[in-house]
Amino acid sequence: MSRRKSSDDYAWSHSLSDGPGPRVRRIIEGTRENLQRGLGHRDPVEQPRREWRQEWRRPDRDVFPGRGADHAVGKHPRFRRLKKTGKAVVAVTVVMLLYFASLNVRAPGSTAFMRANEADPVIHEWVDIDHMSRYLIAGAIVHEDSRMGERFAPMDYGAFVDRARAHLHNNGLGCGADDTYHVVTLDEATAGNLCMRDPSGSTIPVQLIKNLYLSPDGGAFRKGLEFALVHPFNLVVSDERILEMYLNYAQFAPDIYGVCAAHWYYFGTPPHESTPTQAGMLAGMLPLPSEVRRAPEGGPLLTGDGSRVERSIQWGGIDRVAPEVAGDGWLRYTSTIGIEGTAGDHAADRGRPGSCSTMPQEVRDKLIDEGFAV
Repeated sequence: MSRRKSSDDYAWSHSLSDGPGPRVRRIIEGTRENLQRGLGHRDPVEQPRREWRQEWRRPDRDVFPGRGADHAVGKHPRFRRLKKTGKAVVAVTVVMLLYFASLNVRAPGSTAFMRANEADPVIHEWVDIDHMSRYLIAGAIVHEDSRMGERFAPMDYGAFVDRARAHLHNNGLGCGADDTYHVVTLDEATAGNLCMRDPSGSTIPVQLIKNLYLSPDGGAFRKGLEFALVHPFNLVVSDERILEMYLNYAQFAPDIYGVCAAHWYYFGTPPHESTPTQAGMLAGMLPLPSEVRRAPEGGPLLTGDGSRVERSIQWGGIDRVAPEVAGDGWLRYTSTIGIEGTAGDHAADRGRPGSCSTMPQEVRDKLIDEGFAV
């Protein structure tokens, strides 16, 4: 049964035959324009999203309306400060790396520890690592930093934290040079109000940074500087060069620095002739150099009284280091830093600057003043 057409049907058919109305034509025209612009169908009055994002990223756009042009993207004071700080950090880092890298080919004339020493003048003469006995090199590694050459980082971070905690504990108690330091844990030291011995010594790179640039006085601030400086230093300076500088700037008596002056002063021979026992003695002096004295017959004065100096030189040096480096034992340690030949391989260069083949005049004068030579 068919439905009878109404008057509305006739009106709709008539409107279609006349074509689309004004509103439909606007939609069709807007869609055609969008398709031609490659943006798809959008309301022609809506701003395309891509253009909106470009507008948002405009450098001069006022992100904070009503607050002025200084708050535009990239011009806000906070952004400017961050940018300047970043540039300053990068510049300082680059300068620091370049300066430390230069130490591979040059040697500072003095160190912060030398300049702070009350003895005036101090006795020091440079000797190249080629003219150091391998017993001396290996002895320093055994006594001070047995993992040098095997460790990528300049320090053991766990040991660094333990040392910092022990240092803060001792400072809190006011521990001084005349107090007795106990080999205990931090908990035991805290419970008994005991001065705590440093649980682990500094590594050779850390000691060298401290000797070169920092004050002999301890403190949390200096520990922070050690941590900040040693990483770029260790990154660009080779292990062999670090050991060479360390043995040249280490203190071995109240006014004597470096193995060149020390070997001539204590033993009357150049460092390339050092024996395992002599190397052990010098290594044992490193923790307490200002308390070491020369014996009349040569070598360090050992009184047999069980003092700290006695224990350090005899137990820590002669008894521990000397057997470890004797024979070919030194090679196990020096090979980790790239040294496999002996000082004898460079005998042809003796007599040249940096060979320490003759006794420094300052050492001779000191021996005469102390009555050990004429």
